Amino acid sequence: MTEREATIPPQHRLTRRGRSGRALGSLLAVALLLLLVRGRGLARLLPHAAVGVPVAARGVVVLSGAAGTVAPPLAASPTPDPASLVVPSTTAALPPNELGLIPILMYHTFLPASGSDWNRTPAAFRGDLEYLYAHGYYLTSMHQFVAGTLDIPPGKSPVILTFDDGAESQFRYLLRPDGTIAIDPDSAVGILEDMVARHPDFGHAGVFYVPPGLPFGDDDDKHDQRRFAGTKLAWLVAHGYELGNHTLHHANLANATDAQVRQEIAGGEDGLHRYVPGAPLETFALPYGAYPDHGDPTLLRHCTYQGHTYGYSAVLLVGAEAAPSPFDRRRDLFFTPRIRATDAELGKWFGEYLDRYPAVRYVSDGDPGIVTIPTTLTPALRDKLAPAQLGGRRLVRYGP
Repeated sequence: MTEREATIPPQHRLTRRGRSGRALGSLLAVALLLLLVRGRGLARLLPHAAVGVPVAARGVVVLSGAAGTVAPPLAASPTPDPASLVVPSTTAALPPNELGLIPILMYHTFLPASGSDWNRTPAAFRGDLEYLYAHGYYLTSMHQFVAGTLDIPPGKSPVILTFDDGAESQFRYLLRPDGTIAIDPDSAVGILEDMVARHPDFGHAGVFYVPPGLPFGDDDDKHDQRRFAGTKLAWLVAHGYELGNHTLHHANLANATDAQVRQEIAGGEDGLHRYVPGAPLETFALPYGAYPDHGDPTLLRHCTYQGHTYGYSAVLLVGAEAAPSPFDRRRDLFFTPRIRATDAELGKWFGEYLDRYPAVRYVSDGDPGIVTIPTTLTPALRDKLAPAQLGGRRLVRYGP
């Protein structure tokens, strides 16, 4: 167990089915993955012709063979997996399974060269988006995930992009000679906007967890970005992105007193509202993934500070896995896991799990009022349905 995984209570850790039985194969696959994707993003896993190809027209790419090898259905795979994990025909979209796992990706900086594990190069981020699009994922809001109203096209799988810390490289303006401004095409927002403009069927969503001290402006302000803090936050809200609380000072709450926790919560929210009054701040991302070790554990759900009330529908961790479906009994929104956007973690969760065994993926039926799941579920999801979490939605089961 990693240090980050240790922040998740045992009852909320998801079982990564079959990892121990495939230990040698997984090590070889991950090694190959790292050689293939270093600095290029998830798209490097695809044959060049497959990038941007609709799900219905492609196969499933695996890492155990040559780069870009199209896998046969898993029923023919030597991996000892249940029959319920058969991959659909390469000419058919994935069948619905709204009990499957949902990847929530965590990004920080987007610098062209950095040795930090928290950095994703612009080229790698472009590759990530191309991969997600080509593999049938759909950009989904945190609000829909929290509410369980995943209104996405049939056959698509939700993916949620989260951006922590409000770094300049996430959202940078370029100053033109005539005094006007433009979004830097190599910033995260510029890359994302370009992708959704070219692929409007990819969805359009993302959530930014921003401490209010220097929103999207670095300490030295070398690129003259501080003066645009309010403009950028307002632009995000106006264009359908979400904002979330990340504390006032990017504080490690592990050893904070209750009074300090309240101050950080209130300061983070009030600080953002000074730029964008009334903007919804529905969720909270823990800096360093650190919950307070003592005191009142419910403060992030609901607290008061100087006569004002603060509360959140979900609290996001730093790691370390895909999130359960809204209808999965293991779901605890106040311990919502994320996947760090590194080559190793993305390769493990997509190349080695979600896309190798798509029966574990959440796949939409296209109707947010209906919850559709297979009668025969993969062992990773078996007995995980929580009827009390359907919220009045009609349950439909299909298949043998």
